[in-house]
Order: sequence, then C-alpha cells, then structure tokens
Amino acid sequence: HVMRLHERFLDGLKDRAESASDDDSNAGGIRLSSLHSLLPASCRSHTLVFDQPSAEAAKTVVDVLRKSHGIEIDSRKTFVRVGFGYNHHAEEVDRLLRAVGCFSTPAQT
Repeated sequence: HVMRLHERFLDGLKDRAESASDDDSNAGGIRLSSLHSLLPASCRSHTLVFDQPSAEAAKTVVDVLRKSHGIEIDSRKTFVRVGFGYNHHAEEVDRLLRAVGCFSTPAQT
C-alpha cells in the first residue's frame, strides 16, 4: 500500500517536471530533481527525502504546507521529509501534489 502511494507521488512529480518550463533544483520545494536518493521499492522506507538549499528553506516548505494546506511533513537540517503510512490514501497524495505546485513559482525567502 505505502509503496503504491510512493509511486503515485513520484509519478505525479515526474508529470510536473515534464510539463514545467524550468525545474530549478536550487529553489526550495518538493520536486523530482530535489529527491535525495531513491532506493528500490523493496529497500525503501516509508519516507521520501528532498534536498533543500538551506535549513531555512526546508523549514519554509514545511511551514507553508502546514499553514496553507493543512499537510503535515517535517524537515531535518536541509532536508524535507515526506512520509506515507497505511492510514494515507491516494486522494491525500493527490492533495499533496496539488499543494507542492505552490513552489513552482520562485519563493520569497
């Protein structure tokens, strides 16, 4: 179940990257290009990790998703961590994908 949610989320990020005119990996946000590493599904934890330019940028991503979209994720140092569990559903993955779209435009940090 969790790996299917991962794949749905990663496929959504891939679709976003393919349709974006520019995918700036130096900008904050959750993008396929900022995915820290992707292990094979058989070895993967429930958490996907995304690199950010700074700890402040990581905290901003978490704060924006929490305050503006009611989505709970966390950050550690310069990483944003997105975790999926058995209590999550495909509709929540789709809501997260819509919310991460707010980082497509340059953020004011």
